Amino acid sequence: MVLEACVICIDNSEWMRNGDFSPTRYDAQFDACNLICGRKASDNAQNSIGLITSGGDRTEVKVTLTDDVGEIITALHKVKIGGRLKFVQSLKIAQLALLHKRNPNQMLRIIFFVGSPITDSEQEISHIAEVLKIHKISVDLVAFGETEVNSQKLEIFMNKLGDSSRLILVPSGLGISLSDFLRSTPILVGGDSNVGGDTNVGGEDNYNDSLRNTDPELYEILEMSRRAYEEERLKTGTDNPDTNPSNTEPSNTEPSDLPPLDNDGDVQMLDQDMDEAIRLSLLTGSGTEDMNIDNTQVQNNPPSITPPEVQNNPPPNSSNQDTGEIDTSNLGSEFVTNILKELKGVDMDDPSVQNLISNLFNNNDKDKKDTDKKD
Repeated sequence: MVLEACVICIDNSEWMRNGDFSPTRYDAQFDACNLICGRKASDNAQNSIGLITSGGDRTEVKVTLTDDVGEIITALHKVKIGGRLKFVQSLKIAQLALLHKRNPNQMLRIIFFVGSPITDSEQEISHIAEVLKIHKISVDLVAFGETEVNSQKLEIFMNKLGDSSRLILVPSGLGISLSDFLRSTPILVGGDSNVGGDTNVGGEDNYNDSLRNTDPELYEILEMSRRAYEEERLKTGTDNPDTNPSNTEPSNTEPSDLPPLDNDGDVQMLDQDMDEAIRLSLLTGSGTEDMNIDNTQVQNNPPSITPPEVQNNPPPNSSNQDTGEIDTSNLGSEFVTNILKELKGVDMDDPSVQNLISNLFNNNDKDKKDTDKKD
């Protein structure tokens, strides 16, 4: 943790009444100062903070270096808006205030909010920058108003300072508050900025640099995770829809193609599946080895099924018992007809069925006559 003595210079000029930052520039600056003071105090209990107003009739030191954040917040509520920004004069007074630091090991820093035009000359700005550099005082400039007007003077000022100084350019119309914008900047996350000071350092690259300087182990873990994710993304090609495996063969399945469900949520068997199961069962039961039989042939010519009553109760004195044939001599025509009617898929009006019944009983009558003649 960095041990610092920090002086915050706030802009309380007439330009701070502008409403391009919600609700006004000064209110946005007030919230940002509150956030910075809390962060400095939490980073190190021995940090000290001071407050200076740079607008109005003259520059005033509202609070000397102190570790009491409540005193800074109370002084902010008492600041009045008016006058013009006195940039160079405020920096000189802030330099004198830092000379009275409590701890000789404290680093010196000035956080300056600029929300109005800078009226000082470029020569004066360049000179005060050299003085601050000699005394090893770092400066964080937060330019959140009139940035185009001040861009050239801010560039000259930052070029004279060292690498530890930072320039935060906050454009208006971002849709977020000034405090939220500063949360991702080196002012609140630590770290160094780029030399030159004419760029916006509130981006992701500078945040990563700050994290690498403050917590190298956490930065290395995040980098390993990011590299692993990038390798996996390139391997699967998730960013390119043409190479996405899920898009190579689009599915043609429609809800109408799916099998119906019963009340229990199970898939109902279709008629053709039932017919195929019956066909395979019949072929297995008859000992048939040829499984390549046309399904239509089975449906048009169903196999004959022996009535269960005949299979289970054959005549005791059947002469055809050894050959596997069934003796139908003792069966009446009405009995056979009733059995056939009960079988599904048997049409009694079919000429072939009628023919089968008539031939069956005609043969029985002939056999009876032949046996009677022999007797």
